[in-house]
Amino acid sequence: MAVDLRELTLFVRDVDAAARFYEAIGLALYCIEEPEHPRHYDGELGLQLWPATARRPVSQLQLGFVVEDISATVTRLDAVGAPWTCDLPDFVRTSDPEGNKITLTQRR
Repeated sequence: MAVDLRELTLFVRDVDAAARFYEAIGLALYCIEEPEHPRHYDGELGLQLWPATARRPVSQLQLGFVVEDISATVTRLDAVGAPWTCDLPDFVRTSDPEGNKITLTQRR
């Protein structure tokens, strides 16, 4: 049975800060501004970034991504001020602006 992830919505305090972080790890995102919805981002892998509300509080989870170039990725993380540690060669731990744990591994 084949299953593909179509959508993953993260509710965040600051959609722009979250978008900068996820773009730094290499995801393409685009901003959506529609009159019937708050400004939010949609992008690759089905990732959506929406403003948190009382009904939909800030998301807390852990995600792992495979990246093409781990060195270039950590350089971009530095540029947006995201902390990171390198535990093993080609394996980086970081967190998004909401504190969600993110792991990054180099594509082999």
